[in-house]
Amino acid sequence: EARTPSAPDASYGQIPGTTLTAHADASDSHAVADVQGAQQPGTASYGNMHSDSSSTVTGTSVKTLADSVLHNVDIGNGAVKIKSLTSTATATTDGTTSSATGGTVVQGMTVGGQPVSLDQDGLHLGSSTQPLNAAASAAANQALAGLGMKVFVSQPQLERSNGTTTYTASSVVFSWFPPDNPSQNVVVLTLGGARVSVAAGAGFGEPTQAAPDSGGAGVSAAATGAGADNSAVSGPAGVSGDTGPSGGAGAVASPTGNVGGGQGGQGLAGQTIAKTFEGVGAVWLLIGLAAAGLLGYGLHRLLVDLVDRPPVTCPLEVRR
Repeated sequence: EARTPSAPDASYGQIPGTTLTAHADASDSHAVADVQGAQQPGTASYGNMHSDSSSTVTGTSVKTLADSVLHNVDIGNGAVKIKSLTSTATATTDGTTSSATGGTVVQGMTVGGQPVSLDQDGLHLGSSTQPLNAAASAAANQALAGLGMKVFVSQPQLERSNGTTTYTASSVVFSWFPPDNPSQNVVVLTLGGARVSVAAGAGFGEPTQAAPDSGGAGVSAAATGAGADNSAVSGPAGVSGDTGPSGGAGAVASPTGNVGGGQGGQGLAGQTIAKTFEGVGAVWLLIGLAAAGLLGYGLHRLLVDLVDRPPVTCPLEVRR
């Protein structure tokens, strides 16, 4: 998983035969997966697979792309072969309008050794420009029937809901009921396909915060920064206005302001200080000294009374 700016590039290769990479920056993110070919004896084999997806920001629009490529598919020990199968899906939005498109292309497909074409309308024996003759068509149909196999092409799907546009490209689906199958197993192979989704919502600006009105002199503050709107906040004397973070990418507004009346707000490390300690007045200092003197005199009288007073004989005391 790639993140910007902390880890813009990432890769993973701990699964044998698999390589995964990803990249992310401020305007582009993409991921790539490559898988080596494999074979399941008696069922199917396939060559290398490649898939990638990306999202790109250009100006005020976003484009997302996904595609997958599969090579050298062999089903039923050569009964069905596909040289390559490519699926692509693309979607774009600018926040107001959106569009999506894509498709699946099958190249070099044969059934029973005879060339066929495959599109949204299904399987066609021969090419679109050169149909098979009767004998070749019969051989191809016999090969499919003998395998107990049917071929389908899913319909592409375009959905729009609550500002989100989703497009799913077609897949090729093989339903196979193999002969000599006492367990009555059905094999379903789904090849190709790609899916993308884009969403856009209303942007947001810099929030404002109103200070309480105490009747003091007005205070104004203007926020500056990438993408920030200038705003003013009023409040009592001695308190500077506060503004939220800017709408720019990664930028934070720095409040500045002019204060009318009273003591002005000060700045420390880029932050506005609402109140500062202005010291103790002379009157309060004199009162504190007088209170300390009276307290000391009272403690002295208490010490004299407890320690230095001569003992007095109690009239009820009986001496023996």
